[in-house]
Amino acid sequence: MATGYKILQLQSSVGFYGAENMLMQLSCALRGSDFTPVIGVISNAAMPNLELARIAGRHRLAAEVFPCRSGLDWRTIKQLRAYLRRENIAVVQTHGYKSDTFAVLASSFLPVVRLATCHPWIINSRRGQLYAAIDKRVLTRFDHLVAVSDSVRADLTRTKLPSEKISLIPNGIDIQPFQRRFDRRRLRQEYQLPMSARIIGCVGRLDPEKGQDLLIEACAKLDKKLDWILLLAGTGSCEVQLHRQAELLGIADRVRFLGFTDTIPQFLAALDLLVLPSRTEGTPLALLEAMAARCAIVAAAVGQVPQIITHLQTGYLIRPGCTEEMEEGIRYLIENPQHGRQMGMQAAELVSREFSASKMAEAYMQIYSGLITSMRPAPAGQRKPPAR
Repeated sequence: MATGYKILQLQSSVGFYGAENMLMQLSCALRGSDFTPVIGVISNAAMPNLELARIAGRHRLAAEVFPCRSGLDWRTIKQLRAYLRRENIAVVQTHGYKSDTFAVLASSFLPVVRLATCHPWIINSRRGQLYAAIDKRVLTRFDHLVAVSDSVRADLTRTKLPSEKISLIPNGIDIQPFQRRFDRRRLRQEYQLPMSARIIGCVGRLDPEKGQDLLIEACAKLDKKLDWILLLAGTGSCEVQLHRQAELLGIADRVRFLGFTDTIPQFLAALDLLVLPSRTEGTPLALLEAMAARCAIVAAAVGQVPQIITHLQTGYLIRPGCTEEMEEGIRYLIENPQHGRQMGMQAAELVSREFSASKMAEAYMQIYSGLITSMRPAPAGQRKPPAR
């Protein structure tokens, strides 16, 4: 007899990036609790990207794919609605504007709690601005919203939802994989990196909001006598443009594009420092993972970053978009490796204490319990979730 409540983590996924990583971290942390996670993937039927579903399978999590043939595919919505009813889903938790819209339409008049985890809207284009405007209206149909950063919460307070329906839960990560000790020399051999070079790294989608163009520009300002290599892990729409930029700035031989990697702990262990050059963020998992791995960090003060990083204590903070400060931060950590190691140790302690996946999951379970108890009768064979 079933005793748990099913939570459908719904995402319109085109790869495995920050939001996908966050819902995977949460789902893994929920296992063994009263709330059973299921990964739902809305995938482009013409060009399916099932990376999220594959990674869910690797973690032994149930996954369901909903093929979508157009922007608003009513067949997909009907399929999703049938799934919600058949599987007796208690909570549909969404992670983006498309999954927000599909969840609202599919769950109408069903005893399903709607919970949206709200990541930053990407509004650097007219299309992005339109999607954000539509999403803000759609979110008024949700029972509760969770912001991943203070800046996202500030945006949400401008919707029509009352403030008591908006919570702040920063992202969290599984700390353990990043606490392993790796053979640095062997890793550098695997990446074909000279032991003498200072290795600068960046992890994230190669898209405008992630700011890799700013990082390449900052690295081009470094003293030519410094021996460094920049590793960019990730894929995205700007890859060709970034290759061209590195060539135009005369540093193409020092910039390496690694593509998608699912061995982030090993990647971070090979670095001397990590740079977060983003123009916008929520609570960036790439930052938390680098902190857990004891990396020296240069980070732009966007989203929740200023609440996480204390300048010259747990990292080197810079103004967003300022390549001069970015170059200064990189040069400082190259020239002061001992201070970088000290900051890395303090950062790891902070992440372990405040940003673990288990702490994030506990906060979400409190919200699940409150919403289910107040809004959804317990089905036959199920008990009410315990108060938390």
